[in-house]
Amino acid sequence: MYKRVPYPIKIAFYWLAGIFFYIFIPGCRSEFDFIEESLRPGAAEAAFSNKDLTVNFSSHAGNASVDIKAPDDWTALFVNNRTWDWCSLSQQSGKRGTATIKISVTENNNYETRSATIVFTSGKSKLTISVIQKQKDALLVSSNRLNVPKEGGQFAVEVSANIQYDYHISEPAQSWISTLNTRSGLTSSTVFFVFAGNDKFNKREGEIVFSSGQFSETVKVYQDGDVPAIILSPDDIHLSPSSSNFSVEVRSNIQVDLKIPSDVDWIHEFKTKSLSSSKYEFIADINDAFKARTCLLKFSSGEWGREETLAVTQDGNPIIISSKTVQVSGRGCTLRIETSTPDKSAFITKTEDAWLAPCPMQEDGIIPVVVYALEENGKSREGRILVYHKTSDIPDTVMVCQHERYPAFSYSTTALETQLPVIVHTPSGPGFILWGDGTCEEYDPSLKHTYSTPGPHIITVELPGILNLTLPALENGMAINFRELRKHGPHGKQ
Repeated sequence: MYKRVPYPIKIAFYWLAGIFFYIFIPGCRSEFDFIEESLRPGAAEAAFSNKDLTVNFSSHAGNASVDIKAPDDWTALFVNNRTWDWCSLSQQSGKRGTATIKISVTENNNYETRSATIVFTSGKSKLTISVIQKQKDALLVSSNRLNVPKEGGQFAVEVSANIQYDYHISEPAQSWISTLNTRSGLTSSTVFFVFAGNDKFNKREGEIVFSSGQFSETVKVYQDGDVPAIILSPDDIHLSPSSSNFSVEVRSNIQVDLKIPSDVDWIHEFKTKSLSSSKYEFIADINDAFKARTCLLKFSSGEWGREETLAVTQDGNPIIISSKTVQVSGRGCTLRIETSTPDKSAFITKTEDAWLAPCPMQEDGIIPVVVYALEENGKSREGRILVYHKTSDIPDTVMVCQHERYPAFSYSTTALETQLPVIVHTPSGPGFILWGDGTCEEYDPSLKHTYSTPGPHIITVELPGILNLTLPALENGMAINFRELRKHGPHGKQ
């Protein structure tokens, strides 16, 4: 028998139902997701990977639509704003619930694939749409680069085409990559592959080439090795002073970045598309400087905290001599030949003239050569000093021109630093200053000299055509000798 419910009880029931809806229904909000059944590709091919979505477009302009189910208000952002000029969304924000998102791309007239990543956020949940648009008239694959783990497993390549195609696994990779099966649709297919585990130290890579007539797409497959590492071969390089090409093999199972120090302008990386990604080519400029130089090339991975350094050393010119022809006094002296290194075993010094006597190299890399004095009325003469570097059969040659003995005067000094006197003369040939410590220089009125040991030292000034001279203030015990000048005419004043 039907009984009429009293009106107050109805009112209470409706109130309870409303409270239940507002309290319990929000707590059961659905998870943020793309609604797979709502996918409407339009001019694109789309596929889900877990919950994320990849949309592949041909080179033509097109669009694809999909419904999203959001538990809260949502926003969509492009990861890189450089994609805005060719990829767009019908809306980039919305309320909780279901919304239809239209993805549109303009025509790609370039010959390179372009991509965009769009991140949808609703509360604490995120979804990603990857948009890939192929270059003009290209065979479409879901990705041209795959990184697979060292443990082994499976991976899939999605191919979009309305024509028949073939694929081929590169010869070296056939030992660890093989086909599992293929699942085809009307205009797209998914090719599954299985790959073996990599128990080796080094990372390895393989290629799968999909082709159809004149079109082809290459998928590179990279598999990690056992541990993150960077191995350089070789780990140091020694170059000659001439311009040199050199290379280094970088074996690594992680991403490696090269850094050439900013203050090094003599090493340049030589890049070419034909080279292997693991081989780095460089060229070093000519080193015409006195000393050898070194550069540390750094190969590193910031993500893994790994770094290896390649030391590149380039020799300087084997010998640097301030003058290839040296004028010396007939009174004899000691020449100082500068070299590029203090390595005493690096050089061999020879001469064919008995009046030239090379001495052992000093600690500072200087080779002393004693030049014997001429007889009183001896004539000028020339001789050669040959210095060989251990890396070369061709010597560096110093011509030594020894002049006949010119009129001279001498004076003594106890100062550690001295300046030449003022001299008036009529030049008729080179003059020389013998500083009294074994060194000799061609005359120049501005010459100064610093002694390494205390004096007194006897300074001899050999200069033809002296008419007048003015000595500095006399020092205690200074000895002055004008004997030779008196034989040849006026000697000036003091």
